[in-house]
Amino acid sequence: MYICKLCTYSTDSLKQFSDHFKVHRNVANFDFPCGVPGCCRTFRHYSSFKAHVYRDHQHLSRKHAVQHVHITLYCPLCAVKFTEISDVLSHLKGHISSGVAVPCPFAHCQKQFSVKSSFSSHISRQHSKRQVEFLSESVLREKYKALTESNPAEEDDQEFPDEEILHCTDDVKVDDTEEDVFVTNDVFKENLALFYLKLEAKFLLPSSTIQEIVNSFQEIHSLSNSNLLQELRQRLKALDIPEHELTDLLTVFTTEDLLNPTNCSYFRSDCTRTSYFKSKFNYVHPLEIYLGVDQCGRQRYCQYVPIRETLLALFKQNSFIQNYNKTHRDHPVRKTVLEDVYDGQTFLKGDSSKDDTAVTLILYQDSFEVVNPLGSGRKKHKMLAVYATLADIQPHNRSNIDHMQLVLLCREQDYKEFGASAVFGRLVVIFSC
Repeated sequence: MYICKLCTYSTDSLKQFSDHFKVHRNVANFDFPCGVPGCCRTFRHYSSFKAHVYRDHQHLSRKHAVQHVHITLYCPLCAVKFTEISDVLSHLKGHISSGVAVPCPFAHCQKQFSVKSSFSSHISRQHSKRQVEFLSESVLREKYKALTESNPAEEDDQEFPDEEILHCTDDVKVDDTEEDVFVTNDVFKENLALFYLKLEAKFLLPSSTIQEIVNSFQEIHSLSNSNLLQELRQRLKALDIPEHELTDLLTVFTTEDLLNPTNCSYFRSDCTRTSYFKSKFNYVHPLEIYLGVDQCGRQRYCQYVPIRETLLALFKQNSFIQNYNKTHRDHPVRKTVLEDVYDGQTFLKGDSSKDDTAVTLILYQDSFEVVNPLGSGRKKHKMLAVYATLADIQPHNRSNIDHMQLVLLCREQDYKEFGASAVFGRLVVIFSC
């Protein structure tokens, strides 16, 4: 069983497990995690992950050995025999492709399907537990029997639950059975939100550009769906499907579209996207600090991002907690060789060096020109910014700009006019508490 560490998805198929992570590709610092319990390895490519399972987890074939099961399954339409539930489902999809309506193979379910995608969606949603005891009598014509005795020699030759892992050479096509990756509405919505947020926060696209991308992408998607519906209607009519069934099928196709309703409701404008980001992700709202009235009679403000709320948001992330704990474990004894800020005399004399639960912040300020960030920063649009990073994380992570948090932002001219006490007053009060 492979378990996704980012959501509740689990499967017995290595190929389906790797395909599932397409819905998580927009997660920040995305890596492909190993789904075997207790393994913390991550990978960038499916082939590397597959080789890792074959090389490092082959012992699971003996440690988690299961009894062989004699089972015979039948197609409810043509009585063809199978030994796996996945083979029965793939066979029924073949009937649907031939224009034959197939019944649901699970017990107490009276639905029939003429569209393969609807059949796959129904199985994923309503019958996620694909176990033999849940199958209908037409599929399970005789009770399966577990072996009461096992041969030690057979146990040594028993294969890993996914057969393709033991044959993971590059020239072998792995797990080529047709399986659909099911994505819930919430998972799709979150993945799309992460994509838009990446465009804004990481690639620094303005909101107007993102809005144009949303509108254009929605128009292209609508044109594609319109053409697909027309082609689908013509092909269904050629199969002599009644008009009311044809209308129902096309209605399901339009109502199950995830992109159209999501873009048109939650992400239709910059305001709605921002509202969703704030409600879904760990968003820390900046506070506006009043500085006073300048020489021209205008009220001036600076923006302060509360440090306490930022730290609370960081400690909600499991990866950050692991990094924090690892840093404190790696510095139990101070060395004579200076390797990090932890080894300096200033830090050793401070109170934080004596408290393993303390959080050590590194604050620094910088100025930049908004209109020309690569310029000298001497013009009227020059901004002063204060950033913070934690000494409690690994040095190689500390140097990454993704781990640097914005604390304060104001105009350089306002800083010179109103003074450091007005600009840094709130920040000084926080650290004096």
